Amino acid sequence: MDPQTRRGETLAALRRVLELAAQARPLVLVLEDLHWSDVATEDFLISLADTISGQRILLIFT
Repeated sequence: MDPQTRRGETLAALRRVLELAAQARPLVLVLEDLHWSDVATEDFLISLADTISGQRILLIFT
């Protein structure tokens, strides 16, 4: 599996874990000092924010 595909599947799996956790009860994800994050983390968080509409997930970034 090429690195791009592996990365995409990893991000999709992480999103799915959070979505499944939010089905049991509302989920609050708090990330502090976001300015220290790397590009991969930023990409994941942007992707997550774009896809959680309708989910019981609250994202709080500082």
